Amino acid sequence: MEVNETPGSTIFLAVISATLFWTILYFVSRMIFPNKRPIWHSLLVCLIHSIVSTILPYMIQLRTDPWPFSHPGEKSTDAQTLAMINCLGFYLFESGWYLAHPGSKTLTLNLHHIVTLLIHVEPLFSGVAGAEFCHMMFSAEVTIPPLLISWFMRDAGYPALYILPFEYIFIIMYFYCRGIISTLMLFDLIQSSKSRISFKVLFFMIHVIALVFLKQKISSTVKHTRQYLKSKLQSDKDR
Repeated sequence: MEVNETPGSTIFLAVISATLFWTILYFVSRMIFPNKRPIWHSLLVCLIHSIVSTILPYMIQLRTDPWPFSHPGEKSTDAQTLAMINCLGFYLFESGWYLAHPGSKTLTLNLHHIVTLLIHVEPLFSGVAGAEFCHMMFSAEVTIPPLLISWFMRDAGYPALYILPFEYIFIIMYFYCRGIISTLMLFDLIQSSKSRISFKVLFFMIHVIALVFLKQKISSTVKHTRQYLKSKLQSDKDR
């Protein structure tokens, strides 16, 4: 395990580079698909990031020490720092995009972006809790593809029959990863004497926001399901 001792100025430049990478990818998407809406390009970048940020923490965390459930609050490794830089760069891009398109935001999303940026910055520049961060990112990003696939299908005009399975897959994955596994991680953090108070507070806040989002998503999916069943029953009656 190689402990990270990267200077703060180097980390800052790396974060700027990561932000530029995700921003350039966004504009490349706009050149390749000029007829799509800005939100479409933003979510395509988000989908790519979710795949990268699922594979990267998995390769780092499940194959290297320290294990976050047994050793929270340990110093971050170089690999964990790389994962944090990648994610912070993306969220700076995404936050900038939503600032440029304010009509696309909700209160939950506003809070999510603020706390997410803080929970990236805290372990990255403090040099500790990289293991917990990688766990948090893996648990969050592994659930994103089904959600975005359902959005792209709805945007493309697919019927609800094909979209709803992806929404329910997302809810099941999100409930397991954020509702169960992350709750266990939160209990370990609270009991740890090594974990910083600031990280504990931020982890708790992002956990609460995640549960609020889960409730909202369950409500919207139930609504979509009812609409689909109602329209199907109506079409069957009209035959």
